[in-house]
Amino acid sequence: MNSESVMYWKRFYGDLNLSLGSSANHSVTSNGHRWINLDMNPKANPDVLHDLNELPLPFEDNTFDCVLATHIFEHLEKTQWVKVVADIHRILKPGGAMIAVTPHGSSDVALGMAQHKQAFFECTWNTIRAESYTKPGNNGYLDDEGLPFRNWAFDTCLLVPWPEFMNDTDLEYKAAHGRNYINEMHVIMKAIK
Repeated sequence: MNSESVMYWKRFYGDLNLSLGSSANHSVTSNGHRWINLDMNPKANPDVLHDLNELPLPFEDNTFDCVLATHIFEHLEKTQWVKVVADIHRILKPGGAMIAVTPHGSSDVALGMAQHKQAFFECTWNTIRAESYTKPGNNGYLDDEGLPFRNWAFDTCLLVPWPEFMNDTDLEYKAAHGRNYINEMHVIMKAIK
């Protein structure tokens, strides 16, 4: 993650925020932004000990202004990821933001690590939006899957290249047609309620 991204994220922080899978990298309460850190590992000493494979999350509806999930979603099975994101929607306040950072799917890191169960591309994020399945021509698509889809508004999708490609003038073309140019993807979505 680069510091410019983190500075951009701060605009979405509110009075109460949640860091999912915080590990030992706890988000610290400061400047009026209170953080709750959730992790499944007791050694991480989280504020809330909870496994994302167990839903619902232990929070009331409309609790958080922002949910930060940094390098956590790629560790979930695809169908579980959809369910977790739907539950994040539930615990976000109307207009609250979900900030998700994942390895980009075109990077060998995305699926090259044994702990990673899925890869993320820009189009992956359309699969959690209810409107993707209710538009004319898509009615009924995936209805038989029984997965919970919610209304989300895209705010940002930032592709972060590997450092050696940061100033590459051909990066856009290379990223669209090759592998290992883009390191991470930072996605910010707002809950529509």
